[in-house]
Amino acid sequence: RYRPLGRLSTARGFLKCRTLRGFRAPEPRRKSSAPGTCVIYWKILMSAFRLDGRVALVTGGASGIGAATCRAFQSAGASVIIADRNAAQAAALAQELPGARAAVCDITSEPDVARLIGATERLDILVNNAGIGLVGNIEETSLEDFERLFRVNVTGLYLVTRAALPRLLESRGSIVNIG
Repeated sequence: RYRPLGRLSTARGFLKCRTLRGFRAPEPRRKSSAPGTCVIYWKILMSAFRLDGRVALVTGGASGIGAATCRAFQSAGASVIIADRNAAQAAALAQELPGARAAVCDITSEPDVARLIGATERLDILVNNAGIGLVGNIEETSLEDFERLFRVNVTGLYLVTRAALPRLLESRGSIVNIG
């Protein structure tokens, strides 16, 4: 009936029990599992984190942290728009999550971003998750790689936020930047 949060895989719930030290669950549902940690039941946590009727857009939502975010928002009751360059992965995740839809978008392209936001009637939550990283020092990094990193991580975030801002202001929504 209840599933302990500490036993969920990261794909199902990216929160770990240890990150919730100090959380006070009602006594009948709180059990000590080790000094300094507690087993917190998923139902209790999710009842405090409800997003029923909200629409969330997650950029880079088809894999990794973005996919985990989409799953968490969907399980909290939100309708999720999975925006990603990888159409196959985004569609597969959208089929897995009831009420979710996939949208192919390159966040570095202003027309793509305008099309994505234009097709969205309502928006309550924007999660700027899409991003890339490069390994190497300045001597090993080419100018093209650096410019691509800047386009995705900075310009893409700017373009999506700027395009989504009117809808977020209408709904008194929220922006979450991951990076």
